Amino acid sequence: RHEKCDLLHVNEVTLLPLAIVAKWLLRVPMLVHVRSLQRSPGSGFRTKLVNAWLRRYADSVVPIDHTVAATLAADLPLIIVHNGLGIENETRIPSSRNAEEPVCVGFLGVLIPLKGIYELIEAMRILKARNVDIECVIAGENARQISGVKAWALRKLGFADDVRANVDRMIDDYGLQKQVRLLGFVGDVRSLYPQLDILCFPSHLNAAGRPVFEAAFYSIPSVVAVTNPVSDALVHEVTGLAIPRPDPALLADALQRLAEDHCLRRTLGRQARQWAEENFAIETNAQLMYDVYLRLLFRS
Repeated sequence: RHEKCDLLHVNEVTLLPLAIVAKWLLRVPMLVHVRSLQRSPGSGFRTKLVNAWLRRYADSVVPIDHTVAATLAADLPLIIVHNGLGIENETRIPSSRNAEEPVCVGFLGVLIPLKGIYELIEAMRILKARNVDIECVIAGENARQISGVKAWALRKLGFADDVRANVDRMIDDYGLQKQVRLLGFVGDVRSLYPQLDILCFPSHLNAAGRPVFEAAFYSIPSVVAVTNPVSDALVHEVTGLAIPRPDPALLADALQRLAEDHCLRRTLGRQARQWAEENFAIETNAQLMYDVYLRLLFRS
């Protein structure tokens, strides 16, 4: 409370109780970042409470995209600022992978059922039966191996099953040892993206995650389980392919289409890169955030 601050930036809505105390101590405008999907407004006591707190204490609420914004009360002071990503220009060049190699699809994320990992393995089984020349690399922590508060939260949500063991079992049962590789945790995903041709995001959350726009910077199109995607999540048939739900057959059809149509895959990848640079470039979004700061300061 003895620091001289002009503005309080709360980096995630889960910090809101602490942020309210901080605002009371600091007596400055407060901006609250919302990086995760919330429950629909009015759908429960806690949701109503969070929106009431935001309405009373937040001078600005910044959702990271239109999908997140749609889960917040419409009367809040919302200003959408996308996540920003900075990538050196030379790394934005499309991968020069050997054309004779199998098309490589990537999955990035913690191994929990909600991410659609089981459906992706089932899709790879279908693609093997169709003799599609494709492989899948899976990069992510096993939820059971995570410790601390994150592990406690996952256990409370019922996500502490040993998904890695289940996936290993599925790979053995389906004979997918040549089609699927489990990489475990990857510290620097920038080393992984140049190896991919397609990014798959088969989440059950009906939303596109950060890997989708990260991959787009590398000219990689995505297959995403999302119904009626908004323009800053995925542009269907432009930056990738949207399927209405994480169904193995639908995943397999979309992946097969991109795997077998090289021209379509390159076109979508090129358009995805342009889309990512227009929406998620760090320089642009840092300036937008700075403008929000200035408006709050001048208003106060």
